[in-house]
Amino acid sequence: MGLDGYSMMIVSKYFTSIDQFIAVEMVCKKYRNLMAKFHYNPIPLNKKTMSYFTNLETLHIYYITDDHFDDISFFERIIWYSISYSHVIQTLDVTQSSAKCRFDKHSNEQKVTYKRISLHQDVTNSLKSVSQPHSLFFPHNTYSLGYHLFTKQTSLQSVSLPDTIVTIGELCFSGCANLSSITLPQFLTFLDSGVFWGCSSLLSIALPSTLNIIENGVFCGCKSLTSVSIPKTVNYIGDWAFFCCSSLEYIDIPDNVWCIGDHAFTDCYSLKSIKIPEQVNATGFWCFSNCTSLSKVLFHRNVFALKSECFSACSNLKVVELPETVSQIGNRCFALCTSLTTIEIARGVVELEFKCFFMCGSLVKVRIPKTVSKIGKLCFAGCKKLKKVKIPLKIKKLKYGCFYGCTDLKKIETPHRLTSLGKKCFFGCKNLEEIVGLKNVENVGEFCFVGCEKLNWKDCRKCQSE
Repeated sequence: MGLDGYSMMIVSKYFTSIDQFIAVEMVCKKYRNLMAKFHYNPIPLNKKTMSYFTNLETLHIYYITDDHFDDISFFERIIWYSISYSHVIQTLDVTQSSAKCRFDKHSNEQKVTYKRISLHQDVTNSLKSVSQPHSLFFPHNTYSLGYHLFTKQTSLQSVSLPDTIVTIGELCFSGCANLSSITLPQFLTFLDSGVFWGCSSLLSIALPSTLNIIENGVFCGCKSLTSVSIPKTVNYIGDWAFFCCSSLEYIDIPDNVWCIGDHAFTDCYSLKSIKIPEQVNATGFWCFSNCTSLSKVLFHRNVFALKSECFSACSNLKVVELPETVSQIGNRCFALCTSLTTIEIARGVVELEFKCFFMCGSLVKVRIPKTVSKIGKLCFAGCKKLKKVKIPLKIKKLKYGCFYGCTDLKKIETPHRLTSLGKKCFFGCKNLEEIVGLKNVENVGEFCFVGCEKLNWKDCRKCQSE
C-alpha cells in the first residue's frame, strides 16, 4: 500500500541529506515533487542543493558554516546555531535597551529569528530589570548562560530562568551572596563547574530531570543550603560539589550515581546520615570529611574502596559496619572520629593504612581480620579506650607509633611471625600488662615501651633503659 504523498512529506522532515530526498522522489510518481512541497528547508542547503526546493519561503540556517544566501530575499530566516546576545544586538543595529522586547530583524518584509541566544559577560548590566533591580530580564530564545555571567552580582535575590535555557556556564552565579532562590529550567542539561559557588544565602534548589551530572564545585560554599532535590537521572557527583554546605542536613543520592568525587561533602557540618548507592565502587578522597553531625552511614555491598580521609573528623559517627566487599581503607580514613566505639573491618581488607583510626578516642573494640598483612604507622594512635587487640597471623611488623597513647590497652596478642616493633609502637600505653607472642621479635624500635608502667618483660625494661 505504501505512504501517500503527505505522509511521506512528514517522514522526510527527518532526512539528513539531499541524497535521501532525491532517492525518494525516484521511487514513484506520487513522490516526484516532494521537495517542491516544502516552504522551508528541513536540511542544510548550499547553492547547488537550493535549486531542489523551488518554493522555499523560510530559510533555516542550522550551522554557522551554512550558506546564509544574503543575496536572496526570503520571508524569514531562522538561525539555529548558538549566537551571542551582543552579536544579535549589533545585527539588529539597535541599542541593547530597545532590543529587550523583540529579536526579529525586519527589512523589506524579511525577518530573522534567533533560536539559540547565548549570554556572556559583556551584556550583564543590560539584563537587569530597571523596575525590579533585584531580578533579571532574559531575552526570548535565550539558550545558554556564559562563563562568569553574573559573578558577584550581590543585588540578585531571586532568579527564575526561562525554559529555553539548556546550559549554564562555569561560575555563572558564583559569589551572588544574597541570592536566596532560583528556579532552574525544566530542560536544563548541563550545569558547569562552580555555577553557584559561594552563593551563601541560597536556601534550596530543585534540579531538573534532564540533568545527568553535578559538576565540580557547583554548590561549593552554599552555607545556607538546607534542601537539594537530585533527580534519579543524575549519575555523577563531581569534586567539591557540596563542599561546605554547612546547613545541609539530608541528601538523597540517587541509585544511578556511580561516582562521588573528592571533597564532595566535606565540611557539611549538619549532614546527619548518608546512603552510598550500590553503583559506587569507591568513594572520593575526603568525601565526607569533617561532617561533624554524621551519625549513620549505609554502605551497599558493591563498595570495595574507602579512599584517604573519607570519613576523617566525623566526630559523631559511632558505629560503622563495612560490607565484606571492602578491600581498601585509605590513609586517615576514620581519623579523629572521636565518637566511634565499634567497627567491623571487612574480611577482604589487606592493609590498614597510615593513621587509619588515629585519635578515635572512644574506640573500645576492633576486630582485625586474618587477611590484613600490614598495619600502617600511627594506625591506632590515640585510641585511648581500646582495651584488647589481636594482631592477625600475617603481620610481621608493627610500625612507628602503631598503638601510641592507647592508655587503656591491657593486652596485645601478636602472631609468631612478628619480628619487628617500630619506634614508639606502644609509647604511653600505661595500662598495658601483657603482650603475647613476642618470642621471635628481633628488632625493637626506640622508645617502643616508654610509659608502659605495668608491663613486665625483661626486653621491654631493657629498651626503656636505653
